[in-house]
Amino acid sequence: MTFNITILGTNAALPGPDTITTSVIARARDQYYLFDCGEGMQSKMMTYGFRRNRIFAIFITHLH
Repeated sequence: MTFNITILGTNAALPGPDTITTSVIARARDQYYLFDCGEGMQSKMMTYGFRRNRIFAIFITHLH
């Protein structure tokens, strides 16, 4: 089984044009698992070629 992790964003303080809030996507068996998907995550997914219709689950690890 292939398992990949891509960090979409690491900037939790101030999102900017090149950075977004913390976001991680994991891929296993052609399904995506999103962790802490923040603002701007969809545009980064398109940049990296991830397809939104393959999102299997979204995990929120904490709330503000």
